[in-house]
Amino acid sequence: MVRNSRIEYEGSMYYFKSDGTPMKDRLTYHPDGEHIIYLDANGAMEQQGLFRFANGRDLGYANADGTLMHSGFSYEPYERIVFFHWNGMIARGLILDGNIYYNMDGADGHYLGQFR
Repeated sequence: MVRNSRIEYEGSMYYFKSDGTPMKDRLTYHPDGEHIIYLDANGAMEQQGLFRFANGRDLGYANADGTLMHSGFSYEPYERIVFFHWNGMIARGLILDGNIYYNMDGADGHYLGQFR
């Protein structure tokens, strides 16, 4: 695996491709090689809290070390239940888990109810 270079500047972490260009608006691996992080439209790693992806619509949550909440139901900072996709985005609208449909708010993705 090729390692990306990174620098810390004014409290934010920035990553660069092997050719020296900044990585922006993309998912990449955390330095531990296992977890996913998100680099915003400016190339800074999202850290500690709820954030909006560069598309302006989708929300995600980054832990203090930059790793994203992903792959399942959890609580967001306002103690509401949300579902995180594999890529760290909070699900909105209807999602299906086997035979159960979950209705998630269309704006911020919090759980509204379920049905079969």
